[in-house]
Amino acid sequence: MTKKSKELESITENDVSTVEDLIISLPTRLESFVGQYTRYQLSTMLREQAAILENKVVEAELEDFSITAVINEIRKAKKREEMKTNKPKVEASRVVGFIIGDSGHWDKIGSMIGQAKSYIKKHSIPEAINEGYINGDGAFLDTRQKLFGKPNPNYGVPLSGKEVDSTRTMYLCARIGDDETYKIGTIQTNDAAMCRGWGKASQHQFVPCATWGIVKELTATSFKLNASGAEETTSVFQAINDEMNVGEIFYSCVVCNLTEITKVETMYELIKEAWDRFLFVKGKVTWIGRDRPTPFGSIKMGIMDDEGNELVISLPEQVSKDFGELSEVIVYGKPDRSDLKVVGEDNKATYLKGQGPVMLNAVGVYVVKATPSDVYSTDASGNEKDIEGWVT
Repeated sequence: MTKKSKELESITENDVSTVEDLIISLPTRLESFVGQYTRYQLSTMLREQAAILENKVVEAELEDFSITAVINEIRKAKKREEMKTNKPKVEASRVVGFIIGDSGHWDKIGSMIGQAKSYIKKHSIPEAINEGYINGDGAFLDTRQKLFGKPNPNYGVPLSGKEVDSTRTMYLCARIGDDETYKIGTIQTNDAAMCRGWGKASQHQFVPCATWGIVKELTATSFKLNASGAEETTSVFQAINDEMNVGEIFYSCVVCNLTEITKVETMYELIKEAWDRFLFVKGKVTWIGRDRPTPFGSIKMGIMDDEGNELVISLPEQVSKDFGELSEVIVYGKPDRSDLKVVGEDNKATYLKGQGPVMLNAVGVYVVKATPSDVYSTDASGNEKDIEGWVT
């Protein structure tokens, strides 16, 4: 540092007016920043960076490194200001209505590890290594080819155990902001803590509530929201005292969108390429396979129309099943083609993926008329029979 700079070390910010009247000597490389900053500010920044770098770089190069550090701090400050200026201000809107469905908490990392374990159990470790599930040391590999639509730089790399990749979508019937019109829509979060927190909210479907959301899409009949993580507008669902008739509001929003059971197959073919395809189907419950849950906790049930045409529904763990057979329901979710079961001559069953009839993967059920959940106990074909589990 120059002798003159050292003499100024005793000057404080309270003496700025005095300093401004002095000609403070600055290194040539910092002269171009006078105007953006005062000479006093630049000199102070230089001293601060020198103090940070002291004993960390060669003494002969301390000033050079300190000047570079000041320029870098100026660059970072400019970048932050540009981001503030160019970043559109996104404000959360008040959302009032009620929850009608839940996609469930999808922990992508847990799912990925579960798939790897399942593959190893069904095949072998060498095959799992060959297929890219694990490496030679037995570490699980990142099999996500893309993250948020972009190539995953860690694809094929061993998981560290610190990765977090969660998502959850709640389905709502609500009004947004100052608009008094109720619509059907979604709110989504990728925050792991919020995903877990929404699990409690899911237990209070069709109960008047309010939350906050950032509008992603808004039409005359629907909406898509992103969750808000801001402190004052966090997307937490709060019960409200409101006399809204949730059944009447819900039905008025979906009545024009109901798909007849006989037309589900046709509708699927029309919308199968849409990742957010969605159907509302009304029918009467024919059977519920409560005693045959999948490893993920979902069960199957059937619904039929007045002519006896049937549609199979998959009810995930988080969807309420507090109703019995013969109940009249409106089920809503994503249609998909099921696997086709083929039984060979040796009586062994094989499944042809995606070649069976169309079914509906439900995210919610609205019960129009209910029977008790234990009103009947039938199999999928509707035939009651007892089976002896032990004979002599």
